Amino acid sequence: MNLRKVIAKLGLLSLVCLMSPRSSLAEETSETAAPNKKLLISTKSAPPFSMKGEDGQWKGISVELWNDIAKDLNLDFEYREYDLKGLLNSLESGEADLAVAAVTINADREKRFDFSHAFFFTGLGIAVKPPGDSEGISQILTSFFSGSFIRYLAGLVAVLLSIGILIWLVERKSNSEDFAEGATGIWDGFWWSAVTMTTVGYGDVAPRTFAGRILGLIWMFAAIIIISFFTAGLASSLTVSQLETGVNGPEDLPEVTVGTIKSSSSERYLLKKNIRPVGFSDVPAGLDAVASGDIDAFVYDRPMLQYHSMSRMRGKVRILEALFDAQSYAIGMPTNSHLREQINTALLTRRLDEKYWRDLTSKYLGE
Repeated sequence: MNLRKVIAKLGLLSLVCLMSPRSSLAEETSETAAPNKKLLISTKSAPPFSMKGEDGQWKGISVELWNDIAKDLNLDFEYREYDLKGLLNSLESGEADLAVAAVTINADREKRFDFSHAFFFTGLGIAVKPPGDSEGISQILTSFFSGSFIRYLAGLVAVLLSIGILIWLVERKSNSEDFAEGATGIWDGFWWSAVTMTTVGYGDVAPRTFAGRILGLIWMFAAIIIISFFTAGLASSLTVSQLETGVNGPEDLPEVTVGTIKSSSSERYLLKKNIRPVGFSDVPAGLDAVASGDIDAFVYDRPMLQYHSMSRMRGKVRILEALFDAQSYAIGMPTNSHLREQINTALLTRRLDEKYWRDLTSKYLGE
C-alpha cells in the first residue's frame, strides 16, 4: 500500500514537471505573438518624413508608409513622440515596438537594435545663406582691395609705364614738345600709353617720328588684347565674389562655422572630418542660424533641408547641389523583433509599387 502511494506521488510529480515547461513556453509564445497587442511607435519631428499636423495627427512620407503597412498587416498602434536620443533609446530598451521617422541606418545603431529594409536613399546636404543685394555690393567693394585685383592693377601699371618709357626714349629728341626731358616726359609717355590703350586718344600727346608711330601702331593692337584679358579677369573675379558664399561643397566646411543636429549621423560625419559643429535641436533652428549669419553652413539630410527651403525658409537659405555621405532610412525595431519579417514583406510590396511611391514622395517633395 505504501509502495502504491509512493508510485502515485512520483507519477504526479513527473506529470507536473513535464507540464510546467510546456505551459511556460506556450504562455511565452502566446505573449510574443499576440496579434491584437497595441504597438507603441516612437517617432520624432523630421519633416517631410514625420511631422505633426495642426490637428495633432502625424503625417509625412515615413508615417504614411507605416500607416499603410499597419493596415496591410491589421496591426493596432499608437504614436509617441521623442527627441532623437529618446527615440533611439526607446528601441534599444524595448520600450517601443518600432521607430518611424527618418531613422538612418548606420553601424553604431545596428549594434543597438534592428532595422527593416531601407525604403529611402539619400545623403547629406549643405544649406548656406544666398548673397543678397547689400551683401553682393559689399563683396564687390571688398574684391577691389583683394590680392588678385591688386595684382591685376600692378601688372597693368607696369605695362603702361614700360610702354610710356619706351615711347619717351624714341620721341624725346625729335619731339621734345610732347615728350620733354626728365620726369615730365616720362609722365607724358605714361599718359600717352594709357589713353591709347583705352582708345580715348585725346591728341594732346602723339608720336611724330616714324619709329614712334610704328611703336604706337603695335601698341594699339597689343592694347586691345591686353585690355580684353584684364577686363575678363576682373569681371570673373567680381562675379565669383558676388555669387559665391565661400562654401561650395563639403571640402570647404573645415574653413567655416558649421551647424548640424545634435547626436545625428551628420554630426558623426563632421566629427570624423575633424569639424566640430554647432549643435541644434532641430532643422528650423539651424536654418534660422544660417539666415541670420550666426553660422556659415548647416549640414543635415538633404531631403529635410529641401523641404524647409521650399516652405518657411524660401529665399532665406540656399541648398547646394553637393550630395555626400550616402544614407538610407528604414523602420527601426528592437533586436530580434518578431515583426521584422512580416513588416519587410509589406514594406517591399509598397515600396516596389512605382505609382504608390511616386505619389507618396511627390506629395511632400514635389516632382
